[in-house]
Amino acid sequence: MTIFEIEKGILSKERTDPKQGEILRIWFEQQIKPEFHHRILPINSEIALQTAQLHVPNPASLADSFIGTTVLQHNFTLITRNEKDFQYFGIKIFNPFNFNELRL
Repeated sequence: MTIFEIEKGILSKERTDPKQGEILRIWFEQQIKPEFHHRILPINSEIALQTAQLHVPNPASLADSFIGTTVLQHNFTLITRNEKDFQYFGIKIFNPFNFNELRL
């Protein structure tokens, strides 16, 4: 879903600001995809089914539901600034912008 969200953002930027869209496209194709290709998790049928079960009673967007379910399935900690959209998933969340949580 993160790949989806990045691609959607680039496509949107390409329509409104072609020059900036081209910069983002090059960044995505030449840096992000090659660097992270081995760390991209697939959305399989198990994740799809659990996402449907969690999405129906949950007010989160479908994209956030897929992200939350993937984090749950893999027992990961979600690192995000957007804590409120993931509060219903019962997942571990770390907000790197919340300096009160940082322990040195």
